[in-house]
Amino acid sequence: MSHKKMIWKEFQRTGILDSKDEKVQGFLQYLKDCPANCWEQIIPEFKEKYYDCFDTIVPVLAQMNDPLIQLVLAQHADASKPKERDLLVKMAKEVDVEKNPVLLKRIAALKIASVTTELRKRTLPDKLKKYTEG
Repeated sequence: MSHKKMIWKEFQRTGILDSKDEKVQGFLQYLKDCPANCWEQIIPEFKEKYYDCFDTIVPVLAQMNDPLIQLVLAQHADASKPKERDLLVKMAKEVDVEKNPVLLKRIAALKIASVTTELRKRTLPDKLKKYTEG
């Protein structure tokens, strides 16, 4: 199943598709009209025009536990924005290190103190511990 279909199903399951919020509906229409693999187009558009929907949309995407979706969210997160930094901290707490070691490496490489602190609290395999050190 394509990521777009997976996201659409998750939005349906969580009730986002039924939202009365005009911004949410605008984003959904934009997403619907985008080609299947257009992350590089969707994210800047979301940040520019639909950021008010962050609390509705982004946590649902992050909770899907899909390695690619989570990696894309981490790659495009702006740690200077509190909501996005909080998302990275939450990912640090919850990343499945067996399923998604690439995400752990990516967020560790950001060198954000709160993210590093959360990663260091985790029991990590030796091969991944080095990414959270010094």
